[in-house]
Amino acid sequence: MTNFTLEQYILKYGDSAASQNLAISERSAAAYRRGERRPRPKDIPRLINLSRGELSFASFFAGDWQ
Repeated sequence: MTNFTLEQYILKYGDSAASQNLAISERSAAAYRRGERRPRPKDIPRLINLSRGELSFASFFAGDWQ
């Protein structure tokens, strides 16, 4: 399965559907998509699990490696 960045995942599904898939608020999804906020490190494993393999740890740190 293809791994996306968190921003790409939210763009793919839209703020509303992504927020439902990941059990976060729609406002949080929009802020993550715009890069204004990031999930807490302790929440990342839960988000990976809820994405059903579309997100990985690298999805949350992709921009940090450049």
